[in-house]
Amino acid sequence: MSRVSINCPHCGKTTRVDLAHNLSTQKCDRCGIRFSSVNTGLAGSREIQPTEPPDWRRAKTGSWDDDPAPATPPAPSSRTPVAAWIAVGTTLAAIAATALTLARRPPPAPPVAPMAGSGLPGANSTSPSGSGYLTLRQRIDAAVEVARQYLAAQTPDDLLPVIENREALEPQVRAYYSDEGEGRHQFPLPDFTLAPIDRHIWVDSLKAVVVSYETPGQVPRAVALRQQPDGRWLVDWPSAAAIGDVPMADFRARRDTTPRFFRLLAHRDDFFNRAFADENQWVCLRLSDPAGTHTLFGYARRQSPVGEKILRAAISRKPAQSPVMLRLRFPADAPTDNQVEITEFLGMGWVAAPASPEPGPASANPRPNTPSAPSAR
Repeated sequence: MSRVSINCPHCGKTTRVDLAHNLSTQKCDRCGIRFSSVNTGLAGSREIQPTEPPDWRRAKTGSWDDDPAPATPPAPSSRTPVAAWIAVGTTLAAIAATALTLARRPPPAPPVAPMAGSGLPGANSTSPSGSGYLTLRQRIDAAVEVARQYLAAQTPDDLLPVIENREALEPQVRAYYSDEGEGRHQFPLPDFTLAPIDRHIWVDSLKAVVVSYETPGQVPRAVALRQQPDGRWLVDWPSAAAIGDVPMADFRARRDTTPRFFRLLAHRDDFFNRAFADENQWVCLRLSDPAGTHTLFGYARRQSPVGEKILRAAISRKPAQSPVMLRLRFPADAPTDNQVEITEFLGMGWVAAPASPEPGPASANPRPNTPSAPSAR
């Protein structure tokens, strides 16, 4: 038998094989792995290289090694990944675009002088209709200061200088706050807290600044102010005091069948009774005056324009209350004094849009407390 030495293709160690078994597999004397020696052409040569890396986890007996030698990790590459270069390029491009945009932005407009009569520094006292206009923030700030004076009034004489249309309203103001008037218990006005500046708004449809405030134990309230031709800001007193056509006590005592205008607080309700018992036919609002002295229920037919307008309005259910403007009347032979029909829904809020002046003597003294069109707060 002729035996030669060759390198094991698995462990790389020199082993001896029998040439007589050239067509059979051989077994390595070192690692015990069997391999084929068919037509290797290198039998007996010590320069044979293994065809695959050795498996160092094999022991001579063929069992697995419990603690194989860890492989050596490759050395880190000194080349920067392409993704990193892309990120750097994108960042630089964004910075350049931002700088270019800022460079092309026009310079800010110079400040404009306040209007005359606003009480602000720099106001033009000789030209109320000059070229300067108040910025929106300046308009609101000037209106808030006048609203503060109005809410701090202690007597009707304190109110009159800061209300709009004073000449026409003065008799009504004095009667309202007299010992027999509806507002006899409203002086001094209750303590108030002005809302933050971002709660006060300019309402273009009303041509007014609406200033929000709160009083202890009451719902949030608002007072509207309009700028006069001479530049002063004055309070829309009828909306601030929630004035109606007639006192609510008189309206209920007479069970007035003539539609009357009121500013009230409302929320949706489900009180259906007597002439308004069918909830499929009527929509119901619970109505109260700002002082909470009078409470009644107003009804409108669901399929009527008035009912549909109420259903579309943002009127919440109890306990929330929404200020509304509407016209009410008692039905003929009304059995109670707390159920009325809503003949017109003028809108949310208590501030009426300014009426367009009409030619003729009728427009000289328009009714100050009845709106000619729906309004929004």
